[in-house]
Amino acid sequence: MAPIQPPKRLTPGVPFDVSPGRKATSLVKITAHPQKDGKSIFLTLEDLVPLADLPPTGGFTPGRVVINIRLSKNEDMSTPAIEEMVPPGSDPVVTLSINIIPADVQRAAEKDIKYFKVGYFHKGEWHLMADNIPTDTKEVLVPFSKFGDPPIGISP
Repeated sequence: MAPIQPPKRLTPGVPFDVSPGRKATSLVKITAHPQKDGKSIFLTLEDLVPLADLPPTGGFTPGRVVINIRLSKNEDMSTPAIEEMVPPGSDPVVTLSINIIPADVQRAAEKDIKYFKVGYFHKGEWHLMADNIPTDTKEVLVPFSKFGDPPIGISP
């Protein structure tokens, strides 16, 4: 699972587009927020994890893996484990803009589900990032406040 090299320094407020392909299953825009400590956010794109390797947990049943990112405040990408959460009340590290694709809408319609959920996978469990996203939405904006390299998925 080789990440993009070298790490990409994200410019606060300027979206970094990841096109569908080997590293994402739909267009994803990653926008860094200015950090109170003045440090930059660095990004690498990891290989997508097969959906079969990410079982449903906690009421979250992923329909697809969207992207697998690694975020750090260090250009060498050394960062504490994903457990390092940004302190409560802090601004998010990045906002992810995830395009909804026809397959997402089809899965929801087949299951008569009216809302999407977005989550990240860590330590064998899905953790909810956003829910109650209407299935007629074309793009989902999700603030994200973790460092490390979690796969991001959409449900259903």
